[in-house]
Amino acid sequence: MQPNIILVTVDCWRGDHLGAVTANKAAKAQTPCLNAIANTSHLFNNAHTCGGWTKLAMTSMFSSTYASMHGFARGMYNPKRPNLAVDLQANGYHTAGFTTNLVCGRGGGFDIGFDEFNDIRPKDQGRFHVNRRPTFGRLASHSTTGPLVAKTLPFMVPLMLPFYPTSDAKDLVDLGLKWLDNNHQQPYFLWLHFMDLHWPYRSSTRDIDSQEFVQMWQDRQHWNKVKQSRGKYHPGKERAERWQQLYAEEVEALDTQLGRFTDALSKRDDW
Repeated sequence: MQPNIILVTVDCWRGDHLGAVTANKAAKAQTPCLNAIANTSHLFNNAHTCGGWTKLAMTSMFSSTYASMHGFARGMYNPKRPNLAVDLQANGYHTAGFTTNLVCGRGGGFDIGFDEFNDIRPKDQGRFHVNRRPTFGRLASHSTTGPLVAKTLPFMVPLMLPFYPTSDAKDLVDLGLKWLDNNHQQPYFLWLHFMDLHWPYRSSTRDIDSQEFVQMWQDRQHWNKVKQSRGKYHPGKERAERWQQLYAEEVEALDTQLGRFTDALSKRDDW
């Protein structure tokens, strides 16, 4: 019988934030779930990518070809190139892919070979909220007016936070587990792609009081400056340290969700 296959990919996971790679003591974040997986797996410490950003790296991973062989980063996934999902589908696999990054989504041609494919978007995608208005961003990021807004309308804070364009790990894991529960075709190939560690950084586990509300909006203002300057703007030591802490917190939150996913897999008869 052919084995079931699950591919989990994560945008922007730094090696120094993974205990299994850094001998744990030097890790800048605690990742017990992935460490446990690594302890019972083949671990490759000297892995190299064909490209420094998602589209190049994922296209090469799915096609086993160099970036120069599929048009580098121009256009969609070249259907003339080999494709992991296509090959598995041709060999009797039921294929499903769920990604939170549009770069390796349907618009990039990554749905090729999948029986089921979903570009997961945030729950409020497409709705117009006050947090999309530049004027509100300036008001919310101000050290005086920001806390006032959050304290005056505390029940509205979830709708007034900066908009993040991607869904989080919990939603993706929920979708993956739901698909596994409803899928009765075997063998199967399931791909999950996470974006939680990608910029702009945030922490999904922090309590959002009035001060954190302001900090999140100030993060967004600084991020816009970084983007506009193409990386030449530096936000200062204090802001940079905050971003490093946010990244580490989200690494740990993602590790927890991956642990939830692998725990559920361990209880299945088909894994």
